Amino acid sequence: MYFYDFNGRLLFIDSGKSKNKNLLINTFDLLGLSTSDIAWFLATHGHKDHIGGAKLFTNAEKFIHKDDFDLLSSESKLDFIDVKKFNKKLKKSYKYEIIHLGHHTEGSIAIYDKELKALFIGDHICFFGFPIPDDNLVYEGEELREKQKYLIKEIVEKPNSYKENNLKKFFEGLREIKKYDIKYLCTGHGVILKDKIDKFIEELISLNIYN
Repeated sequence: MYFYDFNGRLLFIDSGKSKNKNLLINTFDLLGLSTSDIAWFLATHGHKDHIGGAKLFTNAEKFIHKDDFDLLSSESKLDFIDVKKFNKKLKKSYKYEIIHLGHHTEGSIAIYDKELKALFIGDHICFFGFPIPDDNLVYEGEELREKQKYLIKEIVEKPNSYKENNLKKFFEGLREIKKYDIKYLCTGHGVILKDKIDKFIEELISLNIYN
């Protein structure tokens, strides 16, 4: 979960599970804010652990890629708008870009902040299950990079894995994000990696033995 303040208008990216809504409310209280203060909610994809808390943002416009509409409940479908409309809004006022990746889910996206050189990548790359070091939410994370490379290598080398895990889309997504100047890689689960992101992405791409 991430949020930005745009001259008093708040953008929230991904919301966690609905069962954790009290934790989200308490966090807003600590910041002196209310969930009703959110102007825009943006989902990197339609899994419940990324959109479950979105119903708390009662005053927000909510956006998701149209290819993930099928993952939404009937109620949520009434609340969400195709992210392309948000992209048009951003380009007019802010230095943001929406990138369709389509691997983790068909509608998975990344959000690139040109000013901060930050990429919010959802679960295309994440460190789910890896503990977050004390006071190190944002760091180089060399050991995590090595673990990620080892994990991808294992997946790639499994029989039939390329098709079963849609690795073609995964590597296409990596090649797409490599076009951007990234200083901070903001993952869907775990830490934010900083520095030498281009090198890390290139190392992941090199694991594609089918290319």
